[in-house]
Amino acid sequence: MKEFRKLIKETFRVKGKIIKTEGNEFGVSYKFLVLNKPVCRILELIGTPKGSKTNTIFDVPLWIVNHPENSLAYLNVAFKCEGSIWKEGKRNMKVRFKIHKSEELIENGINFMNTLKRMLLKHNIGTSNVWLISENVTKTGITKGICFNVLSRDIPLLNKKIWGCYDVGLGRRTKS
Repeated sequence: MKEFRKLIKETFRVKGKIIKTEGNEFGVSYKFLVLNKPVCRILELIGTPKGSKTNTIFDVPLWIVNHPENSLAYLNVAFKCEGSIWKEGKRNMKVRFKIHKSEELIENGINFMNTLKRMLLKHNIGTSNVWLISENVTKTGITKGICFNVLSRDIPLLNKKIWGCYDVGLGRRTKS
């Protein structure tokens, strides 16, 4: 998050704010806020969702989906924010991507997840089908989790192509 704050400051010459939040299923988490109307308008114009992701219709902008370098950078940040890694048994690694959407926007959430799956497939990274998990009650209403897993055989490729080739949060290519 500090790297993203640095990128925003270098790009737009504005300071963002990192806010600590508590009370979700994982304990403490953080949000990054940019309170600058011109910058927020630019971000919205290029496809950044406005407001709560759980209550907003959005998808990955085509200028990201259709450009290999942009899609890798987007997937890198998306997996760092919404991905999870764990080990089952001694050697079986699992990688999951999960978001939450309000009940009335489940279809939009599934469409978004399918867009990510297509982006991964363009980089030869296979995934499971999308599935729903139990609901979660939040301040803004009831949400459901939407998930998919990266196929175990493709986790090394995910690591090399998505995680291993970018500086943390900056989207700048490094030599691999």
